[in-house]
Amino acid sequence: MKLPCQQCCQPDDRCWIRLNIKRVRHGISYHGVALNVKPDLSHFQGIVPCGIREFGVTSLAEMGKEAGLSDVDRVLQKEFAHYF
Repeated sequence: MKLPCQQCCQPDDRCWIRLNIKRVRHGISYHGVALNVKPDLSHFQGIVPCGIREFGVTSLAEMGKEAGLSDVDRVLQKEFAHYF
């Protein structure tokens, strides 16, 4: 069974965050979150994230958002706590 992969993409179809549910076992979901802050995007040339070929990869830095990992951690913790 293929489980959903949700993503946030730019108008040019380059994605910067993905949430993927890997599997559900005994009512518990195993999932992952990938958020590209400031990676070397050349490393993504050899993979197909989430198995979806029609979308490329970008990062917050490529979009002009200057944030460090600690900044992103702080915002994610706050937002996740709000929803979960």
